[in-house]
Amino acid sequence: MKTVVPKWIVVGVIAIVCGSTARGQAVGLQVADTAEARTQGDSELTAGTALGYWMSPRLGPDRSFFGVRKTYSVLQDVRVFGDLGLEDVEGSNPNFGLQLGALCSLPENRIADFGIRTALHYTDTEQMSLFGGNLMFISSDETLIDHLFVYGGLGVDISKQKTQNAAATDDIQNKVNPLVTLGALYKVTDQISLYAELTYLDTNAFVGFGLKIR
Repeated sequence: MKTVVPKWIVVGVIAIVCGSTARGQAVGLQVADTAEARTQGDSELTAGTALGYWMSPRLGPDRSFFGVRKTYSVLQDVRVFGDLGLEDVEGSNPNFGLQLGALCSLPENRIADFGIRTALHYTDTEQMSLFGGNLMFISSDETLIDHLFVYGGLGVDISKQKTQNAAATDDIQNKVNPLVTLGALYKVTDQISLYAELTYLDTNAFVGFGLKIR
């Protein structure tokens, strides 16, 4: 007898097996999206947060982002998005963070939905300035629970970080790091969805959640 493995399990296992902790930073909301194609002209508003916890016994987030995202489907398989919000690094006053990107859905297949996501991000706080970008392969599918989707992503993050050291001179670091994320999205109605997501980057685990309105 042939055993059929649900597609959503395949999606989750791929993301977990590929997971690793890397060195880097994050600006903007996480993926917070599934990979299937959309109707051209569709738009979506997302409001959420991403809390970064350094891998240590210390309690509380070391960095956080609170913001909104506007997504627009320029083509059936291509949608663009922009994030704007407050980036808060421990020990400094919050400042604006910006992320711009696009997601391209790949042709449909019987396993799951797949896509390619790319983004550029920038922030400038009292402690540091950071400019970078990332490229991710993402996959998603609906679970055995109606309206509940899981998604995962694996990619690379490239960033240039500038901080001021004790000698009041700039310390510049260029980083290339793996990036992995795993999330769940529940469609409450056709217009409203809730999401939660866990991302590993640097020695940080970013926990995110939010609301999406179509």
